[in-house]
Amino acid sequence: MGSLLDKAILAARQLPAEEQDEIARLVLAIVGEEAPIVSLSRDEEASLQASLGQAAVDEFATDADVAEIWRKHGF
Repeated sequence: MGSLLDKAILAARQLPAEEQDEIARLVLAIVGEEAPIVSLSRDEEASLQASLGQAAVDEFATDADVAEIWRKHGF
C-alpha cells in the first residue's frame, strides 16, 4: 500500500464510525464496487419507491403538467 493511502487510512480510523462508513462507500464506488454514495432518508426512499412504482405502470406527468410546474416557478 502506498504511503499516502496508509496515512489516509490511519487518519480515517480516528473519525467517528459514521464518517468512516461514508469514506468506505466512496472508496468502494471509486474502485467499482456496488455501493451507493448517497444514503437516502426514510422519506426520500419512500418517495423514490413511489416514483418507481408510477414509472412501472407508465404513470408520467403530461407535457401540460410539466409546463404548469415551469410556470409556477417563473420559467
